Amino acid sequence: MQANIAPLENISVDDCHYTLTNDGGVGFATPAGNLAVRGLKVSRSTFTAPGGIGASLSQVEGSFSQTAFNGGTAMETTDSVVECTGCTADGSRPLGGTAAAIGVKAYGGLVSWSGGSITVTGPAESKTTEGNVRVSAETRRSPAPPLIRAVIRQEVVAQSEPQVDGSNTFANVFPPINVANVSKVAIEVTVRRLAPGYPAAPIPTPAWAMIDANFFRIYFAGVALSPSTYRIAYRFTEVE
Repeated sequence: MQANIAPLENISVDDCHYTLTNDGGVGFATPAGNLAVRGLKVSRSTFTAPGGIGASLSQVEGSFSQTAFNGGTAMETTDSVVECTGCTADGSRPLGGTAAAIGVKAYGGLVSWSGGSITVTGPAESKTTEGNVRVSAETRRSPAPPLIRAVIRQEVVAQSEPQVDGSNTFANVFPPINVANVSKVAIEVTVRRLAPGYPAAPIPTPAWAMIDANFFRIYFAGVALSPSTYRIAYRFTEVE
């Protein structure tokens, strides 16, 4: 599909199935070096290119639904914005080969993949996705992507006396290192009663705010927690 005179718009492909018999070809292509393809809609179709690329899309804005892509690279896009719903991508190359299998690859632009599955089989370097590909939690991925554990930049576990401000209560937290990014901060808060017994009033869920890079405050609205009766325990964490 080539837009070499004017951009192509509002093209639909339904119930089409293409399988290449030669090795290394492209099942469905909008080649680079042409004009844009906008409003492309493909549904209930199959594009298979053994050892090649199931679909290669350049400068495409469009959507695919219930469509299967099969190849050494199942789908690759360049400078495109593509939505895939209920689709399957199967990238497959020989296990002993040197080329990696890729499920979905995006060079620039964005591929949004919702539902369906993305599967790769091949050498260890094979990937289900590469580049700017957003995959929904409902999508089956094989092999599953590795879990990425957050690296803790700093952590403080402590308790402090509550400070009463009229009918409210607050507690201050002073991390030892200036916080680099507040969006990577978490504060877990619990209230400990020093002696057995029930609180005189329900204790609300606390809120917290950053006052300065090394100064945070925990707030309890509408309740005065006496320092002779309570302690505020907290776990402050900032990750890399």
